[in-house]
Amino acid sequence: MGGPLDLWLGPLLLGSTFNTLLLGFVIFQTHQYFTTKHSDRLWVRFLVLYLLGMEVFIVALEIYLVWNYCVTNFGNVAAFHATTWSYNLVPTVVALVSLPVQLFFARRVWILTKRLWFAAFIAMCSALILLCSIGITVSNTVIENFTYRYPVGTKVLSTVGLSLHILDDIMITGSMIFYLHSHRTGLTRSDALITDMIRLTVQTGTATIVIVTALFILVEINSFRFISDNASAIFYLPLSKFYSLSLLVNLNARQSWNFPDAMAWDSNQFGSMPRPGDGIIATRISLPHLSSKQMPAPLQTSQVSRSYDADSLTVSNS
Repeated sequence: MGGPLDLWLGPLLLGSTFNTLLLGFVIFQTHQYFTTKHSDRLWVRFLVLYLLGMEVFIVALEIYLVWNYCVTNFGNVAAFHATTWSYNLVPTVVALVSLPVQLFFARRVWILTKRLWFAAFIAMCSALILLCSIGITVSNTVIENFTYRYPVGTKVLSTVGLSLHILDDIMITGSMIFYLHSHRTGLTRSDALITDMIRLTVQTGTATIVIVTALFILVEINSFRFISDNASAIFYLPLSKFYSLSLLVNLNARQSWNFPDAMAWDSNQFGSMPRPGDGIIATRISLPHLSSKQMPAPLQTSQVSRSYDADSLTVSNS
């Protein structure tokens, strides 16, 4: 029985351990967010607290899951042929984390690109992901024994849900990169800042895309073989952490995107990006407040955007 147990319990143990380690990064990013001066709206602060609470709950849920199989039912081989409520609940709670994060970025895409239909499509895909996840929970609860038989309902919903995950993440990341790149001003300083923001967008967006794609491949392999070796748990259990971190890292990165003179920011509000030739140096993250004496000669203009808002990305020109 060593082989089947390794394939069933091993991924659970590795996935839950990795997820617990990532919780430390979430806590650190949350602490950094609340100990840094900013003027974000109240609902953004609540969103950060919500993500932290959900991540702690998910870790506790997965610890209970591993405890149930490895301690409570130690030596009870029959227990490994049935799922538990904690195992079945994981897809839904993961979607409850990814949904608000994707909606946050969908709103950002809408305000930056002014394409409501595109942002609405991203939001619709996010909502469908949640519905698929709830369906997986129901399917796994109805058909508890699938250690050696992959439920058809779970197979279809997993394929659709993960496909939408990949599509959503690609649309968000791709649209942000395209927008930033197309709004380069041709000036060295502002373009260097845009390059840094594109790099962060690629890093955070690629992380979720790679994890979800790897998860999708493993799920499809299992469904094609009509068995479940639980290998996908290595990527699925910590999946929510990558979404939470993508949002938290973007919020906290505003403090490190200083101007070349290394002057500190005294505001935390996003500004929108001008098009080349507008005569404005503004980026997805705005310029710091600078007095006319502190401001380099090319920036001495009353059109400079000096504030940004983390949730709305609205423009505030002086």
